[in-house]
Amino acid sequence: NRYDSAIHKAKLKKYGVRLLGTQVEAIDKAEDRNAFENLFADHPDYPKREQLHIPDFYPTNPQAEVLVFDTIPVEYIKYIYFENMSTHSKYIDVISQATDSTWNPTLFAPRKDWEFWQTR
Repeated sequence: NRYDSAIHKAKLKKYGVRLLGTQVEAIDKAEDRNAFENLFADHPDYPKREQLHIPDFYPTNPQAEVLVFDTIPVEYIKYIYFENMSTHSKYIDVISQATDSTWNPTLFAPRKDWEFWQTR
């Protein structure tokens, strides 16, 4: 599951949700499974996930962030995506041979629920 992934193994120190790009709401119990899962839950100030039609692996708020205040070991990085071919080409020589990479502009496009968040 999400919590038991490499992020947790890399000693995740804090979860945070950046609300509307300015305010940061820190969650005190950083290593609490519920705090992490809360990034993917319905919240009273947000529309219901069902209304947004977003996949389970999307955080509810598109500006949610997982902050890691430690080094993530290279072996936990399974794939790296770049927005375009020129950026990918720029970094291809410094990427570990054990890590796959490619470019995919779709992954850097706004989420399908972007219109809702733009009006908030």
